[in-house]
Amino acid sequence: DDVSILDIAPTILASCEVEIPSNFEGNLIPELINPNKIEYRDPLPDRGKNRSSDSEQVQERLSDLGYLE
Repeated sequence: DDVSILDIAPTILASCEVEIPSNFEGNLIPELINPNKIEYRDPLPDRGKNRSSDSEQVQERLSDLGYLE
């Protein structure tokens, strides 16, 4: 099978014995990891949903510095 760049993160996490978030798109690279020892966890909640005020502050700051017109 072909290895995708998406396979790197879950393979590294598994090799470090860290639980893999269940929403990861990549697969484990079977030549490197024993799939029987893998543990998964629920993904972390999305903390960036209500950050429009941060974005506005960044745009204002960039404008003040002359980067935006």
